[in-house]
Amino acid sequence: KNRSGAPRPTPSPTPLPTPSPTPVPAPSTGRWNVKAGPCSVAVDDTRCLLSPNYPQQYSDNQACSIDVDAGSSGAIAVEHFQTESGYDELKVNGETYDGNGHGLEGVQPQGQIIWTSDQSQTQKGWRICRQPAPEPTPSPPMSKPTPMPTPKPTPKPRPAQTPAP
Repeated sequence: KNRSGAPRPTPSPTPLPTPSPTPVPAPSTGRWNVKAGPCSVAVDDTRCLLSPNYPQQYSDNQACSIDVDAGSSGAIAVEHFQTESGYDELKVNGETYDGNGHGLEGVQPQGQIIWTSDQSQTQKGWRICRQPAPEPTPSPPMSKPTPMPTPKPTPKPRPAQTPAP
């Protein structure tokens, strides 16, 4: 307090509080992770998922859940799909695919992929893969700049002719 008893003014400028750093999201691995059930990642290509026992027939009453990493790159490429139509189903983005998997090619999965088989009639199953991320489009080659024309010399100004007396 100063001599008059009034509070002292806050020194100027008042320092701002230090902002906390903005969290940086972890980079996506672009992976599919089997969380539950007998589905598996292919040994020959970790971008691919296999139904249980693929390429042999899957069994009755099976279920799998596969988590798709957030920001996972790559739409689905169907290498093989053969399930009991209407009963043994792969669910991607809430859509059900069965039989020959019609419509699954090119789907960009998000969240979870779910596999279920019922109590009868098994098939070979499925092998689906993540398509590789598209290559960046190459930029067109830089064209050479058009040369400027050589400027013509500016003629020197001539002194004005003064008439003779």
